[in-house]
Amino acid sequence: MVCLQNKTVKEVSRALYVSHSTVERLVHLYSTTGEVTPVQSAHELLVLHLFLSSPGIFLKEVQEQLFRVTGKVICSTIIM
Repeated sequence: MVCLQNKTVKEVSRALYVSHSTVERLVHLYSTTGEVTPVQSAHELLVLHLFLSSPGIFLKEVQEQLFRVTGKVICSTIIM
């Protein structure tokens, strides 16, 4: 069993602003493979950083940050 530092799946999902199923899926993946596949791109890391560092950030603000970094307009449905 994977230790979640004495936290429940619900507590971890709230702290990371992800769904319960995401936490459960990652715990299962780590339990079965011993690793979790890394995020695929720098853009995904930026989005993750923005959401974790600014929990109240609006999608429009995320889009603006991505535009500053990439020079491309990213649709909000792709971000989520």
